[in-house]
Amino acid sequence: MAGTTGRHRRPQPAGTGTTLAKAAGVTALGVSIPVLAAGTGQAAASTTASAATATATATWDKVAVCESGGDWTADTGNGAYGGLQISTATWDAYGGAHFAATPNRATEAEQIGIAQRVLQEQGPGAWPVCSVRTGLTRTNGAAAPARATTQPKQPAKKQPAPAKKAGAAGGTTREHTVRPGDTLSGVAQELAVPGGWEPLYQQNRGTIGGNPNLIRPGEHLYWRTGGTAAPRHTAPTPVTNRNHPSPVAQAAADWALQQVAAHTAGWYDRCDNFVARAYGRSSSGWTYAIDNWNGTPSSMKGPASDLTPPVGALVFWRMPDQPYGHVAIVVGDDGQIVTTNYPDDGDYVGETTVAHLTAQWGGTYLGWAWPDFL
Repeated sequence: MAGTTGRHRRPQPAGTGTTLAKAAGVTALGVSIPVLAAGTGQAAASTTASAATATATATWDKVAVCESGGDWTADTGNGAYGGLQISTATWDAYGGAHFAATPNRATEAEQIGIAQRVLQEQGPGAWPVCSVRTGLTRTNGAAAPARATTQPKQPAKKQPAPAKKAGAAGGTTREHTVRPGDTLSGVAQELAVPGGWEPLYQQNRGTIGGNPNLIRPGEHLYWRTGGTAAPRHTAPTPVTNRNHPSPVAQAAADWALQQVAAHTAGWYDRCDNFVARAYGRSSSGWTYAIDNWNGTPSSMKGPASDLTPPVGALVFWRMPDQPYGHVAIVVGDDGQIVTTNYPDDGDYVGETTVAHLTAQWGGTYLGWAWPDFL
């Protein structure tokens, strides 16, 4: 890709070289190479510990690539920071303030250390999409208990509140008060919310806002039990629902328009990351926009002949000047889209149409799709 055109790729892992420590099999987490003069048993134990730590570091590196494109200094204004996209509330709750005010200002090793504490308490679900894509577990991520010197005391686990009221469709409404370190997926798993975190988010979007990855201590979340559970995947397929986007799709379009109005910066070369953010994800899980298109099932795609896709759909192009492709999000019924690097090739986002962008950039419009990363 030409050095100045780069409009369409996601950020790549920070750093291009291999550090001496990693080349020697030693990570920044402080595990030393076994001393040859030590006893055989000590050397073997140290070697095992070093190998386990190297495995954990490699695992977290994969999670970081999925979450932030491997950018350990990421700060895009979405409320989550650093390579592993940790919120400040979670960072503080697990002792991160001991290292830096926000995760992106801490070292890679410090971010991993806090993430290992989160992993111990909340499990891989703290990274709901990327833990699945990278195979993160408590074992390969080297989950670690919080240290008493840096970990603020956490409130006792709160059980589901007694039933508050009955609904017209049957069932009851329950309540949970968000604690420091909580995530939406963690709350849904802990309290067995029917359907998982997606219906929990739908029922509390007015409280949470446009980013389901960002919930704040003290917020009150409500959900229904006993009624008909909401479907786990909320974005409709083109076949079943062409002209009636789900509330989640509309919310994604609204968020994209808000970024245009706010003149939000920091989106250069991050088209695929931008549309994932619109849906409240730190990443789509794909490396490039073209990978996202190729990896989406055909049942969720609309044709290239459709220049006015439904609101919330993602629209894709193959570009003549680079192999990474481009993706944007539909925000209006007449083919209006919000795209990165528009109206010029820079950090900002702008509003145009499918037809106009195709003509202006000279790319091949591939069609549209509902996001498969929900």
